[in-house]
Amino acid sequence: MFNFIEDGESYIDFGNPNYMTNYPNVDPATASNWFVFNKQRVYYNEGQLLGHGGWYVKLDGETPPTYLGEWSDGSANVKFREKKGDPILQFEGVINETKIEHYESSKALRSGVGNLNTGSNYEDYDRAPSVNMWLGRSWIENEHEELYFLVESREMLDEVATYYGLPVPYDDEMKVVLDNNLQSIRFKSYDLNNEGEGNYVAVVVASITFENDTATMLKLYETTRWDE
Repeated sequence: MFNFIEDGESYIDFGNPNYMTNYPNVDPATASNWFVFNKQRVYYNEGQLLGHGGWYVKLDGETPPTYLGEWSDGSANVKFREKKGDPILQFEGVINETKIEHYESSKALRSGVGNLNTGSNYEDYDRAPSVNMWLGRSWIENEHEELYFLVESREMLDEVATYYGLPVPYDDEMKVVLDNNLQSIRFKSYDLNNEGEGNYVAVVVASITFENDTATMLKLYETTRWDE
């Protein structure tokens, strides 16, 4: 599963022949493995893989799940831990066990998910006009920050890339997914439009990285699930 995380643990991917079957009635001998439930990949620069990871669980009924990932070139790894404060995004990322990436939800996301009227929609930032909903922000002190937005179509990603003068974050294979099955890479589904069950919005996430107020990277986040 991982190429650079060497912590003595066994992380089992979807396609592995030892992946759990008939959950939750599985062989107890597998309880020592970490099984990925939700897997994430991050793409940039015409579909290059920037990093991957996900949500991992053990089947012993006792061990809390873990959220972690690694950069595809081995330059860094990240482990997420709980952090209270934000009403929606209650976690932070610990990179290489030293740097902290902080997260906050936007006013739009707080309104859609929690009917709250707090936060910011980042009007003071250089926001691509084709984006209809900004989802949140993350930052590493004295390094960079990212603005996350809701992807509604492949054409929107194209327009964002053009606006910032950056390459699109997908290749030809992902282009087919974006054009035909956008919800298959959703992070979550929320009732953002208050239309009730059956009308939830598939929240597909992309982001713009800023360094010194200059847009430097357009990323696309793909989430896949073990049971889909």
